[in-house]
Amino acid sequence: PQSRLALWEIMGELHRGGQTIMLSTHHMEEADRLCDRVAIMDHGRILALDSPHGLKQSLGADTEVVVSADGPPERLASHLQARLGELRPGSDVRVVDDKVRVALRGVEGALPLILSLCEQGGLTVRDLSVTEPTLETVFISLTGKDLRE
Repeated sequence: PQSRLALWEIMGELHRGGQTIMLSTHHMEEADRLCDRVAIMDHGRILALDSPHGLKQSLGADTEVVVSADGPPERLASHLQARLGELRPGSDVRVVDDKVRVALRGVEGALPLILSLCEQGGLTVRDLSVTEPTLETVFISLTGKDLRE
């Protein structure tokens, strides 16, 4: 970790000094922190090119709720997708890493709504968190994949 932070510092100094740096990384946090422009690539093709902020804004969502519940995450995702589509149009529900990620506009009222929908579906929530979309979310949205073979 110390070496990574030192490298980030050096790169920042070079950039502030007017140097252009091209960085290839699979670490989305690194790209978000260090880059002015980010290209999301899949199978050698550029799918999107913008600032980290612009890429995250392109999702059409400013809030991401991550939910874990008893049972298969696909069941939870299916239930939330069916109900949220009516109540919060434009919501995107995906299973990622055995958790359900719900991308939506605005956090106000989202948590009670999601908890209520889970309860109505007989699903016991084990974990719930709220974040802003990340570049990882953008990558998954653009490629439709979270795990490569």
